[in-house]
Amino acid sequence: MRISIKATNLKLTPDITTFIKKKIGALERFSRVIKEDKPQGRGRSRVEAWVEIGKETRHHRKGPYFRAECQIKVPKRSLRAVAEEEDLRMAIRQVKEAIEKQIKKYKEQIMAKRKKITSS
Repeated sequence: MRISIKATNLKLTPDITTFIKKKIGALERFSRVIKEDKPQGRGRSRVEAWVEIGKETRHHRKGPYFRAECQIKVPKRSLRAVAEEEDLRMAIRQVKEAIEKQIKKYKEQIMAKRKKITSS
């Protein structure tokens, strides 16, 4: 899985980068299920993830302060989740959980479709 990270209104530190890659990279275990059978070419991964993190505002600290957004492109579909929290790491965890739920649902749809094709 290829992961692209973008930071808005905050500095992207190596610590945060490794945290994001660890959390979002854990979703790679689903990639073998959601890949198409045809390779894209030159060994490139079919599953790509874009993560954007940022501060909502620069000086106010009321309410959700940090924002995390993740979009994963899978064959024929794009999955997206957004979370706003007072802690950046918590926002990243919530985005990971939301995307994981969407991937599981997508996986079930693919498996049902394959089962339907093989049974007919």
